[in-house]
Amino acid sequence: MIRVLVLVTLLLGSLLAAPEFRYTGLRCNTIQSSGPGARKIDLVIVGDGYSGSDLNRGGAFEKDARGMLSMLWQVSPFGDYKDRFNVHLIPVESHTSRRVQNQSPDLFAFGSTVVSRDVVRLERRSEVLTAARNAPDMDIVVTLTTLSGRATGGKLQDGRRTLPAPILTRDRFGALAHELGHSMADLGDEYDSDSKLADREDSTMPSGDFRQANLTRDGYIDPKNRETVRATAKWGHFLDLPDSYPLVSAYQGGYYRSVGVWRASFRCVMRSSQGSSFCPVCHEEMVKAILALCQEPFDHDAYHRRFPLKKWK
Repeated sequence: MIRVLVLVTLLLGSLLAAPEFRYTGLRCNTIQSSGPGARKIDLVIVGDGYSGSDLNRGGAFEKDARGMLSMLWQVSPFGDYKDRFNVHLIPVESHTSRRVQNQSPDLFAFGSTVVSRDVVRLERRSEVLTAARNAPDMDIVVTLTTLSGRATGGKLQDGRRTLPAPILTRDRFGALAHELGHSMADLGDEYDSDSKLADREDSTMPSGDFRQANLTRDGYIDPKNRETVRATAKWGHFLDLPDSYPLVSAYQGGYYRSVGVWRASFRCVMRSSQGSSFCPVCHEEMVKAILALCQEPFDHDAYHRRFPLKKWK
């Protein structure tokens, strides 16, 4: 009887034990190759919640990844610099079904779980970097989870390098450009949000002005008219360009607040993640970030010849 109980206990223990996942020795499916990694941006996509046939070439993981990329290339400047990107898919098998929302994070290779306000987090985020190393190189690492919820930004530390590492959900593919605005170009959120503000009390406001190029505080800008904006805003140099005003000016609202914070333009991907373009100020910062990763210099005059402000009209 004792032997039977021991065997039953061992069997139950093996069934209830957390599943094991494989993060190394995985195949890499390169779906876009633009050139040597040293002069290109290697975008690595790993999946969480995909299993079995989902991970075959042409399966659900690849289809979702391609759908996400298709939306990214529609956003300027990513589409304009598409030829600077290599894209690699790393299939990591989970033990769950992508069609079921409420499943244990233990079944997801990276521990996808929904926390407060529908935000998706990863309980095993450090393993994302391990999986991404199956690619020939990496500059950006995107985790594409089968859960529904809000996309989030974030970064991963790879030795001395800090890599942009957003988390995208199956129903928020269009948010990738917005999240890369945060993690690649250090752009701030420009929208109002009572729920976000609840997490960021006034103590989180900087003692001086924002470090982000697209946000500024009361006291650091005079929004009275074109000339006062030109003289006081951190983006004032745009007012020297043709077709600048009122496209680039001072619009109140940003950093989850409706007052007290100013942004450069009325519309921008950093204000609405489903937008088709960054505003001129954020667009320039994104191009600088893309070229820096490609080890290419930023030429101010050449940039503005290619992207005159009338393109935003």
